[in-house]
This record gives sequence, C-alpha cells and structure tokens, in this order.
Amino acid sequence: MSSLRAELLASLSDHAEALGREAFQIADQVAVTEIQTNAVPINLGGQRWYDLRRMTDPAEHPPEVLALHAQHITYAAERGLVIHSISAPHLVRLAA
Repeated sequence: MSSLRAELLASLSDHAEALGREAFQIADQVAVTEIQTNAVPINLGGQRWYDLRRMTDPAEHPPEVLALHAQHITYAAERGLVIHSISAPHLVRLAA
C-alpha cells in the first residue's frame, strides 16, 4: 500500500509541476501580448521597442486598467521577458 501511495504522490507532484509550468507560460504570453497590444511600437537602431507611456497614462486609462498594465509590465520585467532601455526607461524590447 505504501508503494501505491508513493506512486500516487509522485503522480500528483508531476501534475502540479506541469500545471505550474503551464501557468507561467500563459502568464508570460499574456504579459507580452498586453505590452505588444497596448504600448506604442517603434523601431530604433534596427530593433523593435515598445513605448510604455500610453499604457501608464492616467489620462488614457481608469485606475484599474493602469494597475493591470503596471502588473503586466512588472511581471514581464521580473520574468526577463522584456529589457528596459537604460537611457529611456519607458522603452522596452522583447528579450527573445
């Protein structure tokens, strides 16, 4: 019986790990898509950058949308999905 229990626990652990990976993939896709959709794309030095100012402009969005945009931007940066420009912090480019 303990062998069966160990197998069940291992199976549950594998399933939880797979769900966690999938959740990160979905969250990564959402954050990047929100930036690509709501920021202003510009080309600088042969690279595509995204100007985040429209996403963070209180004149453009209600507070709950601003909070959501801030969450997407922060998440994308913390996950290494975007790289901020050193000279213009309102600009990001996709890391990959």
